[in-house]
Amino acid sequence: MKNTGKNTVEEMLKRYPETQDSDNSLTAIIWFKELLSLGFNREDAIRFCQVLKAGKLSHPHSIRNHRQQIQRDEPSLRGQTYTKRQRNSVKFKKEYFE
Repeated sequence: MKNTGKNTVEEMLKRYPETQDSDNSLTAIIWFKELLSLGFNREDAIRFCQVLKAGKLSHPHSIRNHRQQIQRDEPSLRGQTYTKRQRNSVKFKKEYFE
């Protein structure tokens, strides 16, 4: 996953005023540029971003939040990296807070 920088977001907000009031529009424009740079053809990128902009897709933040809630409540659905993160967290706490 690409990490979009603050400068990119600011540039899009200035260049495309409609993005100032719509996360979907902002995301669609940024993802459109990224899709093209990844080699997607223009027609497919446009079609995908139109659907995204229209709010017809689940928002990635909502998906992530639901996953976190479910995994918190259902340990059997936690991924393989969960245990690693927990171990690293314990090490970090011991190293910096004890």
